[in-house]
Amino acid sequence: MSVFLVLIIPVNANGTTCVLTQNHSYADGTLDMDFTLGVSTQATWNVYLSVLDFAVPLFSIPLPAIASPISVPLSIPGFPDIGGIGVLTTLTTPVDGIICSDWLTVDTSSPVGPILFKFPDTGQTQDFTPTFGEDSDYTINPPSYTDNGDGTVTDNNTGLMWQQEDDDIQRTWDEAVSYSEGLSLAGHTDWRLPGVKELKNIVNLGNYNPAMDSTYFPNTNPSYYWSFTTLVGDPGGAWLVYFYNGYVVNYYKWDRYYVRCVRGGTDTADFTDNGDGTVTDNVTDLMWQQEDDDTERSWDDAITYCEGISLAGHADWRLPNYKELSSIIDYSLFSPAIDGTYFPNTDSGLYWSSTACVSCPNSAWDINFSYGLIGKYGKAGSRYIRCVRGGQ
Repeated sequence: MSVFLVLIIPVNANGTTCVLTQNHSYADGTLDMDFTLGVSTQATWNVYLSVLDFAVPLFSIPLPAIASPISVPLSIPGFPDIGGIGVLTTLTTPVDGIICSDWLTVDTSSPVGPILFKFPDTGQTQDFTPTFGEDSDYTINPPSYTDNGDGTVTDNNTGLMWQQEDDDIQRTWDEAVSYSEGLSLAGHTDWRLPGVKELKNIVNLGNYNPAMDSTYFPNTNPSYYWSFTTLVGDPGGAWLVYFYNGYVVNYYKWDRYYVRCVRGGTDTADFTDNGDGTVTDNVTDLMWQQEDDDTERSWDDAITYCEGISLAGHADWRLPNYKELSSIIDYSLFSPAIDGTYFPNTDSGLYWSSTACVSCPNSAWDINFSYGLIGKYGKAGSRYIRCVRGGQ
């Protein structure tokens, strides 16, 4: 991040003139600072760093009168990752005090994001049917986290950094957004409220009450947590994830629920129509059946159908799990909530995932592609099917 501020040459009451220009940037652990200084009399050049509301003197150097402004570069390698810092620079004289001053902020945070994005598995390892092809029969990119020891957790699959424990306070949606954007944690100030797809990707469908990896996310409330995603067609509503077992629902923004903040990049679907009845998501590396066969089946029959189809020269199709199927929801669309260019003729109805409901084992998770709700349904009931293959 670079910040550029230029001050016009001021004239002091005693006729003293000065100029002060700053250009600072931070990358790869090095804080680069470039100053342009000019003053018509002897002065002292002072630089202070403001870190977490503490002013730390960096240096103070006497200057002679400088007829023409000079450029002074300064490089500080190994600078700590402490988020946003303030830089105060002044020129002072014994008679006039501060004759020039400037202030700017520089973000010294290390960049985070899905640089090597891997789509995370659901974490479900239990078996719920003798029919091969349920969620637990495929493990692609099992959940993997790093406890950073500073109140944050990094998802090693997505690259996102998470607030490890929420503050156990329920807020309205507007309050949740303000809290997230104002949070300073572990030296970082670029926290935000997660999108609904990001938030549901840390659900662990092998657990319930809460549906979470409590080793890395202790004291998670088995309740609703806000996402940033607004309900399409109704700006008064927003999406939430129910961390008791994994529901994804929407409620009015004036209701009060919990908040867990995130920082880093997002995964946005990037589809390619392969021209052979399949679509590839270039972010998750999943290949999708472009059009379903418009037939509803029971959960076991849905598993069997995907395991048995051959399409576009591939025979390794399967029923997608909860997270995979929800990755192709488009929450900016409605009826159906999916990109119709790549997935034409999608029913605005319910589609099976391969993930059983651990808290209700006679049911499995389904997704309503009318608007994106994720719920559960008895396995003997009928739902539509869209098959998938691949993954990183």
